[in-house]
Amino acid sequence: MAYDPADLKLPSWLLRFLDLLIAIRIPLGWGWRLGFTRPGIILFSALIGLWAAALYSGNNLLYLSGAMITAMSLAAIVQTRRILKYFPDPAALLPLLQQNSVTVVRREAELLIPAAAVVDINWHYGDGVFALSGRCEAGRLRLQGRIKAERRGLYRCQSLTLASAAPLGLFQLELQRGDRGEVVVMPEPLSWQMDGQSVHADSGQQRIGGDEWHDLRLYTPGDALAQVHWRKASGDISDWRVKRFALDAQEAPESMLRVDLRMPAHADDAAFEALLGRVWFWVLAQGENGTLILGQQRFELAEAMRSGALQRAIAGATAETDPAAGVDGLLLAVSDDR
Repeated sequence: MAYDPADLKLPSWLLRFLDLLIAIRIPLGWGWRLGFTRPGIILFSALIGLWAAALYSGNNLLYLSGAMITAMSLAAIVQTRRILKYFPDPAALLPLLQQNSVTVVRREAELLIPAAAVVDINWHYGDGVFALSGRCEAGRLRLQGRIKAERRGLYRCQSLTLASAAPLGLFQLELQRGDRGEVVVMPEPLSWQMDGQSVHADSGQQRIGGDEWHDLRLYTPGDALAQVHWRKASGDISDWRVKRFALDAQEAPESMLRVDLRMPAHADDAAFEALLGRVWFWVLAQGENGTLILGQQRFELAEAMRSGALQRAIAGATAETDPAAGVDGLLLAVSDDR
C-alpha cells in the first residue's frame, strides 16, 4: 500500500502545493490521461534528483538505482493500462433502478485478465454521472456503490471514465471510452384500487391456518417482511422474492391490463408518471402471471420480464395518440380528475 506523505507531518502549504500538482492530468492520446498521487510526486522529484546526481557524478550505482526505479514505474503504468483496457462494461452488471430510490450495488463478475486493483468508475449519462467502485482480485470483479436516479427512463452511457492508481499507488492512470451500455430506471410503484379492492396482494393480512404458498413474485414496497423468502434473498432488494399464498391467488386482480397512454389536454407530466407507477405496481403484484397491453404493445409477463423487454418498455414509455389496443381486460388511463 502506498505511503501517504500526510503521515510525515509535512507543512500545510506543502500539502496544498502537492494537491495542485496531483490535480494535473497529462493527456496521452486515445482517451488516456496520466496524473500523480502525493507519493508519486515525491518519488518523481527524488527520481529526477537521482538521475541528475548520476549524470553529474558518473556513479554507476546511481545509474543502476535510477534505472531500476524507472523500470518499476513504467511496468506499473503498463500493468494499470492493461487493467483499464480490458475492464468489463459495468452497465451489464447494474440492476434495475427505481426512481427517487437509492440502490446499493453489490455485483460480481469474471475478469478477462487476472488483476489486483481498485478501479474508480464514472458512468456518464446526459447531465449526470453514476459513481461506482470496482475491486479486482482473484480473477473476480466486485462492483459496489450507491446510486440514485431522479427520473424514470433509459439512461444511455455517453462516456465511461475508469481510473486506478494500482499497483504501486504512485500514478493515477485514466481511460475515457465510449461504451454503449444502458441502465433501466423504473417508475416508483404506486398502489391503486380496482372495484373497491386494492390491487396490492400480500399486504400483511392475517393468513388462514393451512394456507400454503405456491409461488414467488418480486418484492414491492409495503410487503410484509415476514413473507419475504429469505433463503432466496440477496443483499440487493431488487432480487427479493415474496411468497404468494393460495388465498392471494384466488383474490388476484384482473390478469390482463390495458394501458391507455394518451394524455388529456389538461393533464401534466406528473399524471403520466403516476400512471406508469400504477402499471409497474400491477406488474410486480402479478408476478409472471398475466398480460399487459401498453399502448400498442402486448407483453406476456412471464416471457417479457425474463427478457427485460417489459421493463424497458415501461421505463421508456411516452405519451401516444392512439387508444390502447384490444378490448378485453382492465383499462387503465391517465386520471380525468382536474
